[in-house]
Amino acid sequence: MKNINFITTLSPQQQYEIRRWFICSMLIVIFTLIAIGFFIIPQLHALYAMKQEITALEKKTKDYAQLTSTKDTLKKENETLQKKRAHLTKYLNQPSNPHTYLAAIINSCSTDVQLEQVRKNKKDLEITALFSTPESATIMIQKLSDTDLFATLKLTSLQHDTQTKKFRCTIKGKIRN
Repeated sequence: MKNINFITTLSPQQQYEIRRWFICSMLIVIFTLIAIGFFIIPQLHALYAMKQEITALEKKTKDYAQLTSTKDTLKKENETLQKKRAHLTKYLNQPSNPHTYLAAIINSCSTDVQLEQVRKNKKDLEITALFSTPESATIMIQKLSDTDLFATLKLTSLQHDTQTKKFRCTIKGKIRN
Protein backbone atom coordinates (compact mmCIF):
# COMPACT_ATOMS: atom_id res chain seq x y z
CA MET A 1 0.00 0.00 0.00
CA LYS A 2 1.16 3.43 -0.86
CA ASN A 3 1.39 6.11 1.78
CA ILE A 4 -0.56 9.27 1.07
CA ASN A 5 0.60 12.55 2.41
CA PHE A 6 -2.27 14.91 3.20
CA ILE A 7 -0.15 17.70 4.49
CA THR A 8 1.69 18.58 1.34
CA THR A 9 -0.33 20.47 -1.20
CA LEU A 10 -0.85 19.52 -4.79
CA SER A 11 0.91 21.17 -7.58
CA PRO A 12 -1.01 23.83 -9.55
CA GLN A 13 -1.09 21.51 -12.54
CA GLN A 14 -2.79 18.78 -10.53
CA GLN A 15 -5.17 21.28 -8.96
CA TYR A 16 -6.14 22.49 -12.41
CA GLU A 17 -6.80 18.91 -13.61
CA ILE A 18 -8.90 18.11 -10.56
CA ARG A 19 -10.89 21.34 -11.00
CA ARG A 20 -11.39 20.59 -14.70
CA TRP A 21 -12.47 17.03 -13.91
CA PHE A 22 -14.87 18.29 -11.21
CA ILE A 23 -16.44 20.95 -13.48
CA CYS A 24 -16.77 18.54 -16.40
CA SER A 25 -18.32 15.85 -14.24
CA MET A 26 -20.71 18.41 -12.71
CA LEU A 27 -21.72 19.68 -16.14
CA ILE A 28 -22.26 16.13 -17.34
CA VAL A 29 -24.42 15.37 -14.28
CA ILE A 30 -26.42 18.59 -14.72
CA PHE A 31 -26.96 17.99 -18.45
CA THR A 32 -27.91 14.38 -17.73
CA LEU A 33 -30.45 15.52 -15.12
CA ILE A 34 -31.85 18.13 -17.53
CA ALA A 35 -32.12 15.53 -20.31
CA ILE A 36 -33.83 13.06 -17.98
CA GLY A 37 -36.17 15.82 -16.76
CA PHE A 38 -36.89 16.82 -20.35
CA PHE A 39 -38.16 13.32 -21.13
CA ILE A 40 -39.75 12.44 -17.77
CA ILE A 41 -41.67 15.65 -16.92
CA PRO A 42 -44.12 15.37 -19.88
CA GLN A 43 -44.75 11.73 -18.97
CA LEU A 44 -45.34 12.66 -15.33
CA HIS A 45 -47.72 15.39 -16.43
CA ALA A 46 -49.62 12.92 -18.64
CA LEU A 47 -49.75 10.46 -15.73
CA TYR A 48 -51.12 13.17 -13.42
CA ALA A 49 -53.79 14.18 -15.98
CA MET A 50 -54.75 10.54 -16.51
CA LYS A 51 -55.10 9.99 -12.74
CA GLN A 52 -57.40 13.01 -12.49
CA GLU A 53 -59.47 11.73 -15.40
CA ILE A 54 -59.73 8.30 -13.76
CA THR A 55 -60.93 9.82 -10.48
CA ALA A 56 -63.49 11.92 -12.33
CA LEU A 57 -64.77 8.83 -14.16
CA GLU A 58 -64.88 6.91 -10.87
CA LYS A 59 -66.99 9.66 -9.35
CA LYS A 60 -69.37 9.54 -12.33
CA THR A 61 -69.73 5.77 -12.22
CA LYS A 62 -69.88 5.54 -8.44
CA ASP A 63 -73.69 5.44 -8.40
CA TYR A 64 -73.98 3.28 -11.50
CA ALA A 65 -75.65 0.35 -9.72
CA GLN A 66 -78.20 2.65 -8.11
CA LEU A 67 -78.90 4.40 -11.41
CA THR A 68 -79.40 1.14 -13.27
CA SER A 69 -81.77 -0.15 -10.59
CA THR A 70 -83.71 3.12 -10.79
CA LYS A 71 -83.79 2.84 -14.57
CA ASP A 72 -85.07 -0.74 -14.35
CA THR A 73 -87.76 0.34 -11.89
CA LEU A 74 -88.81 3.17 -14.19
CA LYS A 75 -88.94 0.79 -17.15
CA LYS A 76 -91.22 -1.57 -15.22
CA GLU A 77 -93.47 1.32 -14.15
CA ASN A 78 -93.60 2.56 -17.75
CA GLU A 79 -94.59 -0.90 -18.99
CA THR A 80 -97.40 -1.18 -16.43
CA LEU A 81 -98.62 2.32 -17.29
CA GLN A 82 -98.59 1.47 -20.99
CA LYS A 83 -100.65 -1.67 -20.27
CA LYS A 84 -103.14 0.37 -18.24
CA ARG A 85 -103.28 3.01 -20.97
CA ALA A 86 -103.94 0.37 -23.62
CA HIS A 87 -106.69 -1.08 -21.46
CA LEU A 88 -108.28 2.36 -20.99
CA THR A 89 -108.14 3.23 -24.69
CA LYS A 90 -109.68 -0.14 -25.48
CA TYR A 91 -112.47 0.66 -23.02
CA LEU A 92 -112.95 4.17 -24.44
CA ASN A 93 -113.32 2.78 -27.96
CA GLN A 94 -116.03 0.29 -27.00
CA PRO A 95 -119.50 1.15 -28.30
CA SER A 96 -121.16 0.62 -24.89
CA ASN A 97 -118.92 3.19 -23.23
CA PRO A 98 -120.95 6.12 -21.85
CA HIS A 99 -118.03 8.54 -22.10
CA THR A 100 -118.86 9.76 -25.60
CA TYR A 101 -122.53 10.29 -24.68
CA LEU A 102 -121.67 12.18 -21.49
CA ALA A 103 -119.14 14.32 -23.34
CA ALA A 104 -121.77 15.21 -25.95
CA ILE A 105 -124.31 16.09 -23.23
CA ILE A 106 -121.83 18.29 -21.35
CA ASN A 107 -120.73 20.03 -24.56
CA SER A 108 -124.33 20.83 -25.45
CA CYS A 109 -125.02 22.46 -22.07
CA SER A 110 -124.67 26.20 -21.79
CA THR A 111 -123.22 27.94 -18.75
CA ASP A 112 -126.55 28.43 -16.97
CA VAL A 113 -127.53 24.72 -17.11
CA GLN A 114 -127.16 22.47 -14.06
CA LEU A 115 -127.31 18.76 -14.80
CA GLU A 116 -129.03 16.82 -12.03
CA GLN A 117 -129.36 13.35 -13.46
CA VAL A 118 -128.39 11.42 -16.57
CA ARG A 119 -129.77 7.90 -16.85
CA LYS A 120 -128.83 5.51 -19.61
CA ASN A 121 -130.55 2.16 -19.80
CA LYS A 122 -129.40 0.23 -22.86
CA LYS A 123 -131.00 2.36 -25.61
CA ASP A 124 -133.07 4.72 -23.45
CA LEU A 125 -131.77 8.04 -22.18
CA GLU A 126 -133.24 10.37 -19.56
CA ILE A 127 -131.70 13.74 -18.66
CA THR A 128 -132.92 15.88 -15.77
CA ALA A 129 -131.49 19.39 -15.53
CA LEU A 130 -132.20 22.90 -14.27
CA PHE A 131 -132.49 25.60 -16.93
CA SER A 132 -132.83 29.34 -16.49
CA THR A 133 -135.28 29.59 -19.42
CA PRO A 134 -137.32 27.05 -21.40
CA GLU A 135 -135.58 28.26 -24.57
CA SER A 136 -132.21 27.07 -23.26
CA ALA A 137 -133.75 23.59 -22.84
CA THR A 138 -134.88 23.55 -26.48
CA ILE A 139 -131.43 24.78 -27.59
CA MET A 140 -129.82 21.90 -25.68
CA ILE A 141 -132.21 19.40 -27.28
CA GLN A 142 -131.35 20.82 -30.70
CA LYS A 143 -127.59 20.56 -30.05
CA LEU A 144 -127.95 16.97 -28.84
CA SER A 145 -130.00 16.05 -31.92
CA ASP A 146 -127.26 17.48 -34.16
CA THR A 147 -124.60 15.13 -32.70
CA ASP A 148 -125.98 11.96 -34.38
CA LEU A 149 -125.59 10.08 -31.09
CA PHE A 150 -129.19 10.51 -29.98
CA ALA A 151 -132.54 9.97 -31.68
CA THR A 152 -136.06 11.18 -30.87
CA LEU A 153 -135.14 13.55 -28.06
CA LYS A 154 -138.25 15.09 -26.47
CA LEU A 155 -138.89 17.47 -23.63
CA THR A 156 -141.25 15.41 -21.45
CA SER A 157 -141.46 17.55 -18.33
CA LEU A 158 -141.05 21.26 -17.64
CA GLN A 159 -141.70 22.45 -14.07
CA HIS A 160 -140.84 25.67 -12.32
CA ASP A 161 -138.69 25.10 -9.22
CA THR A 162 -139.47 27.75 -6.56
CA GLN A 163 -136.35 27.14 -4.49
CA THR A 164 -133.82 27.68 -7.29
CA LYS A 165 -136.12 29.89 -9.42
CA LYS A 166 -135.25 27.81 -12.47
CA PHE A 167 -137.04 25.34 -14.69
CA ARG A 168 -136.59 21.62 -14.03
CA CYS A 169 -136.71 19.82 -17.37
CA THR A 170 -136.78 16.13 -18.15
CA ILE A 171 -135.56 15.14 -21.61
CA LYS A 172 -136.11 11.58 -22.87
CA GLY A 173 -134.81 9.96 -26.00
CA LYS A 174 -133.10 7.01 -27.63
CA ILE A 175 -129.43 6.31 -28.22
CA ARG A 176 -128.17 5.49 -31.68
CA ASN A 177 -125.44 2.93 -32.28
